[in-house]
Amino acid sequence: MKLKIYFLFTFCVINCLVSKILNQSTSSEIIPLSPCKAQLNDGRLIDLTSLDNPTSPRVAEKAGFKYKFNPCSPIPCEGGQRASAAVN
Repeated sequence: MKLKIYFLFTFCVINCLVSKILNQSTSSEIIPLSPCKAQLNDGRLIDLTSLDNPTSPRVAEKAGFKYKFNPCSPIPCEGGQRASAAVN
């Protein structure tokens, strides 16, 4: 279940990035190839592999909460965190 949530989240992020890059609506056909790669219906490839770094994920803080994001692979939980704290 956690892997499905992680894949769905990653796919949504890729879809959003592609939509902004192409300035098109999210109705464009995007075919997920892996958690890090997607192919557009015109054959172009979006590859986020170079952003993958699970040992040092991107971090944002808002309203006292710390959000970590890694586009391609799971983020390991830190000591004392609930397993659901790291979506993977």
